[in-house]
Amino acid sequence: MDTSVKSYLEQYQLTQATWDFLNKKWGMFIDGQWETEAESYADVIEPSTGEKLGELPQGSLADVDRAVAAARREFDTGAWSQLLPMERERMLFKLADLMEPVSYTHLTLPTNREV
Repeated sequence: MDTSVKSYLEQYQLTQATWDFLNKKWGMFIDGQWETEAESYADVIEPSTGEKLGELPQGSLADVDRAVAAARREFDTGAWSQLLPMERERMLFKLADLMEPVSYTHLTLPTNREV
């Protein structure tokens, strides 16, 4: 994170959880495992300053192939495909309910632009 972005964000008294989120070196989650390294990373730009906020991994074609193969295998042989549609719906709504309170911590970062 660029120092100008960090200085800008410090005025908003972000929680430690938000700082940890912003400073984390993110990997990709493929086949039930976190990949710690990627071939390349893309800069995430803070829109109000135009400065670098962080980086996200860019998956290669091989990464995509592994992820799709793992998803297909899990769908064909895993428990998810055996569930009734209403059971899947209930699980997805439960997941959304669990994610919602946490997401606002990370999605409401301040910007100087009107949305």
